[in-house]
This record gives sequence, C-alpha cells and structure tokens, in this order.
Amino acid sequence: MLRRWQFWLGLIISAVFLWLALRGLQLNEVLNALQGARYGWLIPGVAVYFVAVWARAWRWHYLLRPLKKITTRTIRHALVSCCEPMCCAVKRRSQFLLH
Repeated sequence: MLRRWQFWLGLIISAVFLWLALRGLQLNEVLNALQGARYGWLIPGVAVYFVAVWARAWRWHYLLRPLKKITTRTIRHALVSCCEPMCCAVKRRSQFLLH
C-alpha cells in the first residue's frame, strides 16, 4: 500500500490542505476556548441530534413506503453517512459569507 503513488499523492494533497486550513490558527485561543467550554451541554445536544436523525429517517421511511419497503435503520445509516455531512458543509460555507 505504501508503495502506490496514489497513496503518497493523496497524503501530500491532504497535508497541503490541512496546512492551508490551520495556518492562521492561534493555539492558545483554541486551548482557552476548550477550557472555558461547558461540556455538560454535549449530552443533551447529542441526544437531540439522535432524535432528529431518527425523526428524519422515520419520515423518509413513511414517504418511501409505497415504493419500496426500506427499514428506518437503513435510511438512518444513509442519512448519517451521506446527507448529514452535506448539510454541515453547506452551513460551514455560508459561515464565510457572514464574515
């Protein structure tokens, strides 16, 4: 695997874009923000996320029921692996427009 040129090209491209993304990052500000964070809010936030994903999966299960029987679990996996990252990417891109 390590001898294939695609692996090394991908590694170099990833390293370049990682450097571009993190080059202006002030580590002391990040550490201060992490120390001041309220981690207790993670538990209800994650719970709300899972309930919302389940509700979306159930809705799609209900909408697709006349066409094909697909379990809510299968739809949930599709939502989490395909649709959710795209929603996050759109939100992150729009954040740049606001600044």
